[in-house]
Amino acid sequence: MSLNVESGTGSSSANALADVVTADAYHADRGHTAWAATTTAQRESALIRASDYLCDEGRFPWIGSKAQGYAQAMPWPRSNATEADGSAIPATVVPYRVIRACCELAGKALDAELLPDLDRGGRIASESIGALSVSYFQDAASGAVIQAVAGLLAPLLRRRLTPAAPGWIGAGDASYGAGFSIGMHDHPGSNNS
Repeated sequence: MSLNVESGTGSSSANALADVVTADAYHADRGHTAWAATTTAQRESALIRASDYLCDEGRFPWIGSKAQGYAQAMPWPRSNATEADGSAIPATVVPYRVIRACCELAGKALDAELLPDLDRGGRIASESIGALSVSYFQDAASGAVIQAVAGLLAPLLRRRLTPAAPGWIGAGDASYGAGFSIGMHDHPGSNNS
């Protein structure tokens, strides 16, 4: 499949939010030599997978709405979008934050699955024969929080929690409670836990 980069028109056939030239410059500026060691086809594939990841609206509850509605393939451009600081985002652009996030994720997609299937538990923690009792571990596998991407995209996301991204997005809204803050559990028993 060839790379078809969203140019700000709200294309129905776009499959990427950043192009190879931009990603090459992004990774070169940061000294990511692994990116330069790949073929163009591998880079294009990584950019498509990174864009797929950014299309996950459960993980990324974007502000505004798709500029071209349902037919638009990528989540950007968007209409009625304003950054957290109040800066309006034109409905004909893919924000630099999204492009940079796509480039960062593409680098990670070279050697890791961005959207792996998750094992949601079901492991038995204890069993009892008398009066028959079974307990299951409460832990469920979770995906990694890619902090470089989370920080870049935070101003473009609605401030609420989602099941796919529990709490890392921001302050949360009244229906979900406070969001996760880096370090909030560093000092158990203090007021920030």
